[in-house]
Amino acid sequence: MPFNFLHRPTRKKEHRPWYENALLLAIAGSIIAVIGQLAGTVIPIMYGPADVSDFLIGVDPVEGTLLLFPENNAYAFDPPYWHIKVEDSHAHLRPYKFGVLLKSFLEPEGVTLTFHLPEIHPNEVSRMNFTISRSAIHSLKDGGYPITIQGAGGDGRKHNTTFFLNVIRSNLTAYKERFKKI
Repeated sequence: MPFNFLHRPTRKKEHRPWYENALLLAIAGSIIAVIGQLAGTVIPIMYGPADVSDFLIGVDPVEGTLLLFPENNAYAFDPPYWHIKVEDSHAHLRPYKFGVLLKSFLEPEGVTLTFHLPEIHPNEVSRMNFTISRSAIHSLKDGGYPITIQGAGGDGRKHNTTFFLNVIRSNLTAYKERFKKI
């Protein structure tokens, strides 16, 4: 019998079990979903026209104590200084590239707040110190004073954090005696 090129021998079709097709479809769908999430979120943040870079500002610790000893014209802070930290809110996607100028507001009268580094960049720390005038040693009342620390970024963005200064008037001699017993 002559060989016929048009005739193909028929093979028995191998059928996959139904669950293999469903598994392949689920994997393909998952890959498509991941690509869709990247295209919808990460890529616009990294390459989109809007600048989503930003910073956060914080103080550590968030409160401190000012001990006033008016009869000795003296004062003491606990702790002696605080740290202001500026963090980058999108460090890996869109880093914040500007310096942040530190300012303080609402200090009690006679209390001056200074920053070791008045301008810092994200992930840097500045130390915050207080000085007290002689008149403030005698005029400040016991109680809590909220002090606002503002970070003003080079691109005009501003963020605030609050520090709480607790003022306690005391007698230096009684204070020293209390700690001798400990």
